[in-house]
Amino acid sequence: MSSVPLQGEAQDVALAETQAVLVMARDDDYRGRLASLRAAATEGEVAGEDAETLQELLELGLQSGRLRALAGQELRSVSLEAIGPGAFSLSLAAGSAEITVRLDRQGARLHSVGVGA
Repeated sequence: MSSVPLQGEAQDVALAETQAVLVMARDDDYRGRLASLRAAATEGEVAGEDAETLQELLELGLQSGRLRALAGQELRSVSLEAIGPGAFSLSLAAGSAEITVRLDRQGARLHSVGVGA
């Protein structure tokens, strides 16, 4: 997985989500992964296992309702695109946030989250 630059609000969201889960995490290995992610996000770029951990955190945030930044925001666009046999990409844009979910035989998975200025 390539590196993901984090700046501005995207960096703030990554750090806030990391900290929120870190204070509740009990598994030492997972706490170590979260600490590594927090350090990388503070530097403004995540890669490798840190990027995978960030993806897991954002998925958890969406599933648990922690990323309520979309609540009350005007829905700017919704699109559904076929990306292959039995695979689709659902994109939602509301306020300054954009979320893309991949829908396929394995179910629904968060593909990307973008937070603009």
